[in-house]
Amino acid sequence: MLEALGKAYRDTKSMVGRKMEAPGPDATPEQVAAFRKVTGAPETPEGYGSLRPEEFPAELWDAESEKQFAALAHKHHLSPAAVKEIAALHGTMMQGGLEASSAAQEQLLAAEGDKLRQAWGSQFDANLAVAQRFAATIGLKPDNPIFTSSEVVQALARGASLLSEDKLVPGSSTAMPAGNQARAQAIMDPKSTDMLARQYRGEFGQEQQMAAQQTLNLLLQS
Repeated sequence: MLEALGKAYRDTKSMVGRKMEAPGPDATPEQVAAFRKVTGAPETPEGYGSLRPEEFPAELWDAESEKQFAALAHKHHLSPAAVKEIAALHGTMMQGGLEASSAAQEQLLAAEGDKLRQAWGSQFDANLAVAQRFAATIGLKPDNPIFTSSEVVQALARGASLLSEDKLVPGSSTAMPAGNQARAQAIMDPKSTDMLARQYRGEFGQEQQMAAQQTLNLLLQS
């Protein structure tokens, strides 16, 4: 014990007046501990705590990546303040990417919807309902991303014509009731401020967007 204390004292004295350098591969546990004390790095990666920025949606945060980053930060003895700032920057960049992706998705849906309206004209509602029924008949879920393609939706409508009415899942092959039609159009309107329309555009995260898409599909199938 006395020998260890003496060594620690000599190590500390030897650092006086010298530039503090990060411990190398051959550094002793005492040297590592001394450097971490200077930088404020915690003893374990878990000591950094939660790194998710408060404004970043919890459902979109990758907890596994956070653990890996904390382990890497601990390996290099980074200070908690530096780690928090890096995580905040990462969150800002991710949010920017999500917003850009949401805007692109919104533009895609609007463009594909316009293609369907041009192709089907006054039969848009009826054909769309038939396509939805056929999709359900062959086991496609309403939130399947293939429904964002106008060509796929038209193909589903053509596929429905190959089956007899009693082979399709229950539903109406005629136009939607006026109330449902107005509600569906409001959801798909890219300029609508309706909460469900905003969810459909992905303004509140992927989970709520998928829920809004399911609501829309139920309206279209009614």
